[in-house]
Amino acid sequence: MFKSVLMAVDGSSRALNAVLQAWELGLFTNESAITLCSVIDEGYLADFPFWNPNEDQRLDFEARVLNTCLDPVRAKLEELGVTSIKTLTVHGDAAKGIVEAGASSELIVMGRRGLNAGKRLFLGSTARRVLALSKTPILIVPDATGKAPIANPRVVVTPIDLDSPWQSTLRMAKTIAEAWNGRIVLSQFIDLNEFISRESAGAFSSRGTKLFLDFKDHQEESFERLQGIVKKAKSEGHNVRGEQLHESIEAGISKHVKQAEASLIVAVCLAYEGAGAVWWRRSVSFRILNNCQIPVLFTKAQ
Repeated sequence: MFKSVLMAVDGSSRALNAVLQAWELGLFTNESAITLCSVIDEGYLADFPFWNPNEDQRLDFEARVLNTCLDPVRAKLEELGVTSIKTLTVHGDAAKGIVEAGASSELIVMGRRGLNAGKRLFLGSTARRVLALSKTPILIVPDATGKAPIANPRVVVTPIDLDSPWQSTLRMAKTIAEAWNGRIVLSQFIDLNEFISRESAGAFSSRGTKLFLDFKDHQEESFERLQGIVKKAKSEGHNVRGEQLHESIEAGISKHVKQAEASLIVAVCLAYEGAGAVWWRRSVSFRILNNCQIPVLFTKAQ
């Protein structure tokens, strides 16, 4: 599906799992051009205060560690029949290195969590900053230890917020569902508490009745718009349905994905979502990642 893919690898089982799940989802094939990217944080020697290597010793150490990260993934890709594999080592900030390296690729693949910050020679957990900085679509795969592999992926769940840019998300979902000969479920989460908080800055006072009536109007208008999107997609030949769920994403996304028997979530990540930790915790991207155990492919609003 994607002709060029950058895979961020750090020696963890999660990184290898991300590669395997991307393959099982059909997001790359044995004809895709794969770049395996490992990042070396220049500050990693601070973790070894009693070691003062010369340049040759440092380069040899880094090479051996990176081979430990890259070799298992390369071997697995070769086993799958992938022939176009190159490796890339980036020195410096992990997130910036991945974003810059992936700028010319069609997709970036990452595990949800890498090795911890104390092992700074490796990639580390940088998904939030990569999401914020990258203009390339990003597949983020949660740890799947002990879980059965994806079998016959057919359903894409796409949360849609009609107040945010959603067109790029739907385009991506259509492309994937068409390749799978599968189905798209457009999910619209509308929560009364969130609506009240947004409309009244958290003050549910004498405006309570008016706000509730406004919410009912908002529900009906949003559902009508959603059905219009579904009707148009169906007229284009896509297998799609729309669902409005009256709960928050936190409360409903995991349950909804399970009921739909979905293999993948396609969602949009807005640029401001990575601006800081407070924005991130409030963002849709964080709330989806924090409450789902299946891969999420994030597009960027265009």
